[in-house]
Amino acid sequence: MPDPQSKNGADRNLLFGILALQNDFVTRDQLIEAMNAWVLEKQRPLADLFRARAALGEAEIALLNALIDRQLAKHNGDLEKSLAALAVPTPVQQELRRIVDNDLHASMASLGPGFQSEHTRDDPGPQSDGSRYRILRPHARGGLGEVFVAEDTELHREVALKEIQMQRADDLASRGRFVLEA
Repeated sequence: MPDPQSKNGADRNLLFGILALQNDFVTRDQLIEAMNAWVLEKQRPLADLFRARAALGEAEIALLNALIDRQLAKHNGDLEKSLAALAVPTPVQQELRRIVDNDLHASMASLGPGFQSEHTRDDPGPQSDGSRYRILRPHARGGLGEVFVAEDTELHREVALKEIQMQRADDLASRGRFVLEA
């Protein structure tokens, strides 16, 4: 069970990050990068991590904090209800799901029904889709694909796993190039 203080910090940081994304203050990649950094430095608010990366200035941070205060006021100070009220696109949820952190995943459960991360299970075996690879964290992103550090659950070692980007998956020419690269 996650520590309530850690979960509250994760809830508030996730709320801050999603509102920053929804208001076009940061890109999806900047959000994912900052959340990955937050996992390593949980004592720092996400706003500080965005500031350190020059992704957000003081004016944007002040506006986002005001939006958080308003969101919390609408939901009687309840962080979980405030998160549940946000519409978060599936691709963003999928990217966040790849970050290995129980506090973050517990916060993401508030985003709506159906979110269950393979990283919060006790069994680190294959994913529910039958794959033998469990994605641990993003590594790099190119024009066509994304590379992740993953765990091979059969060999119990870290491997590089490349996937075609979601927006390119339906394009036959892109899929052909991706297969040729493999």
